[in-house]
Amino acid sequence: GATLLERGPLAGLREAIQKGIKAGFGGLGNLPETVSFDHHLTAVYEVSAGENSATIERYFVTGVFSAFKFSETPYPPTSVDVRTDLKFISPRIDWPFEPTTQDVLHRLENESTVTYEVRAVMTDPAEATYSMQIRRKG
Repeated sequence: GATLLERGPLAGLREAIQKGIKAGFGGLGNLPETVSFDHHLTAVYEVSAGENSATIERYFVTGVFSAFKFSETPYPPTSVDVRTDLKFISPRIDWPFEPTTQDVLHRLENESTVTYEVRAVMTDPAEATYSMQIRRKG
């Protein structure tokens, strides 16, 4: 069924919150970073090749990186390494797809590209942001 944010007197509130969050990110100056995000689509079996072919689509999204606190363990619980895991927070209104734990994020650090695997994806009740637990690959 529809949530309170989708019907009744609160209809349209989700969109207003999402736009407000987007505007708030714009006010953070140079803190938000643009990263490339590889979205892994469901593999399709190709009869002619006799194998599964996975499709990866690359998108560019903006967000903020922060430390991941142990008290912020995502649901469902995954192992959080507070020494190395980061949180990537991004306005959901910018995303043309829903990220999954099959996806990877590429960030420019000290003139080198660093790849992170997505360990968990969370959203707030208004679905205004994605918060991802990410871990450096390798």
